[in-house]
Order: sequence, then structure tokens, then C-alpha cells
Amino acid sequence: MRLGRVKPTPEATFDMTAMSDVVLLLVIFFVISAQFAQAVRKPLNLPDQPGEAGSRTRPDAVIVDIEAGGGMFSAGERLDMEGLRATLRSSIAQAGNDPEGVEVIVRCDAGAPAAHLNRAARLFSEMGLRSWRLATKGQGSTRGAPGEGVGG
Repeated sequence: MRLGRVKPTPEATFDMTAMSDVVLLLVIFFVISAQFAQAVRKPLNLPDQPGEAGSRTRPDAVIVDIEAGGGMFSAGERLDMEGLRATLRSSIAQAGNDPEGVEVIVRCDAGAPAAHLNRAARLFSEMGLRSWRLATKGQGSTRGAPGEGVGG
């Protein structure tokens, strides 16, 4: 019986060049996204009170800007009360229908009448949000503008 020559099995290889390209693109995407999220915040004159030291804002937090004239914005879009209600409802649904899992930060202009903030607070209560924070100028810091703190 005559046996044939045994062919050597080629060694399996994996080209990491494409993988490193994908990782680099993802890093660039997330860095640019983080910068864009901060760019959509409206320039507001926040209340001059010290904030909570070392407070951190979750990336999925709902940030509501209230201008002196009463205009509300979230993620760069102008909202009325129904728009804010829809935004909160969506965030609560993403948190597994648990209002406690939603972080809300209100950035209210210091020159805004309290009635505008009270309307938003009333809506938060109606939606089951028992805890929300008010952004201030002070010693605390958030993932936002330098020198911006969050009051409890």
C-alpha cells in the first residue's frame, strides 16, 4: 500500500488591521458625539449658588433648559409642555417604565420667573418623577459647562 505525501495544514491567521480601524473609528465617533452633546446646551445665566460637590450626570440624563422668557429646550430642540411630556415618557419607557430610573436636570435661567420652573416641576410630579436636580453656577461640577454645579 502506497501512502501519499501529507500536505502541511496552513496556519489560521486573523488580520487585526481591519479591527483596529473599526476601533479607532468608534473612538472618534464617541469623542465627537460627547462634544456635540455639550454644544447643544443653551447659554443660560444659571443661579449663583454652590452646587453639590462631585456630582456626576449620567449620559442618558434628560437635560431641560428654561430660558428667561419661558422657552424650554431639550437636546437642542424647542419644546412645549406636551413635547416635554413626550420626552419624559420616552425616557421612562427606556428605563423599564420606572420613573426612578430617569435622571432629570433642569437648567433654568436666573432671570426666569418661578412660574416657568413650577410648571416643569408640576409636570415632573405628574409623570412620577420624585427626584430632579437644578443646575447652578458654583463649586460643584457636572459633565457640562465648566463651573456648573447641580443642586440637590
